[in-house]
Amino acid sequence: MFMQTDETKAAIPVVQNGKGFTRGFIGVGKESGSAERVEVKEAFSYGYEWPEGKTEFANGLQGPNVWPKTEDWAVENRQVLNEFFEKMTAASRAVAGKLSKILYGRAEFLDEFCQKGDTISIMRMFHYFPYERYAGLAGGNGSLPENFQEFIGSSPHTDWGFLTLIMQDPVGGLQVFHDEKWIDVPYEPGTLVANAGDYLSLITSGKCLSPVHRVVADKRERYSLVFFYYPDFDAVIPTVNDVEELRIGGDARNVADSTPFNNLLDGTVRNVDGCFGDYIMDKWAGVQR
Repeated sequence: MFMQTDETKAAIPVVQNGKGFTRGFIGVGKESGSAERVEVKEAFSYGYEWPEGKTEFANGLQGPNVWPKTEDWAVENRQVLNEFFEKMTAASRAVAGKLSKILYGRAEFLDEFCQKGDTISIMRMFHYFPYERYAGLAGGNGSLPENFQEFIGSSPHTDWGFLTLIMQDPVGGLQVFHDEKWIDVPYEPGTLVANAGDYLSLITSGKCLSPVHRVVADKRERYSLVFFYYPDFDAVIPTVNDVEELRIGGDARNVADSTPFNNLLDGTVRNVDGCFGDYIMDKWAGVQR
């Protein structure tokens, strides 16, 4: 995917409705979880494959995928990626079932929140670059945001959804914050890294913690495939009356370098139940640069 020319990538720039829906190529520096950081990576975003020609959708997180249209982009590639999306959906449901059985005695409980979650879930393919190459990359034109602090692969954050499955390459770079320090998440061949998302943390009252993590990739190029499994668009976000009830970010309330991390509720109290889809659309819109 990332071997496509800059011209091909530019021909299918990420589709944005201004409200958090993203499909297509995301250029270097075009997203960041922190306004003061430049994330030196490019990405390709796709989701549920709808029937060809479908134009009406139930919500703002549903919509058609955007694929390369060049002679060297085979139809088989699209089929492989769609099959991979389906398998990651199945794997997420299997993990949710095991967690549900352990926590609540029945495998179906957590799945009830995600009956149509696959239709808004997204797969993201990431390509990280050494920071020193930023100015020479397409999209990385050397301009830096006001109050710029640093380059990074991915800013410290928690994942906002239900569950995240990560396939990383041997280069490494994924780190989780625990016991007041950043810890490398090792590469293990044939395995996936599973992160609980903020929504799962909320509905389990913190039994499944949503960890703060980041990606550092300052020396070598790095690739990863990340599947964000979501609950239903209309899934209710539980009322939160006390910040301590959030249990988002685990023990990372005081991240060592005092950098804020980007979570679903931004560490705030919600006195009125909200809709997951509305929140997630605002969150994705907020990281677009």
